[in-house]
Amino acid sequence: MRSAGEGIVVETAVVHRYTQAARNESLVRFPEGILLRCRVIGVAPHRVRAGAPVRHAAGADTRDSGVVVEVYDLPSRVTPAQPPSAFSRSAR
Repeated sequence: MRSAGEGIVVETAVVHRYTQAARNESLVRFPEGILLRCRVIGVAPHRVRAGAPVRHAAGADTRDSGVVVEVYDLPSRVTPAQPPSAFSRSAR
């Protein structure tokens, strides 16, 4: 199955395996329903967040890590969803 090449980061982790240099490995969901572990480039490893849009990184070295994607529009601020509070409900 081929993907359009754009997806959304679902989970993210900074990895130091076998090297001193940190890298980011994330689970990325593509619109076709594919969920893949990908190496994320284009931003510091610790700045990749769930919800970040990514796309296939053309020309990236894939010999040691398989699928490589790059962040193309890093959200300036990602806030977790807050459960509704009893005090925030409007009176009816």
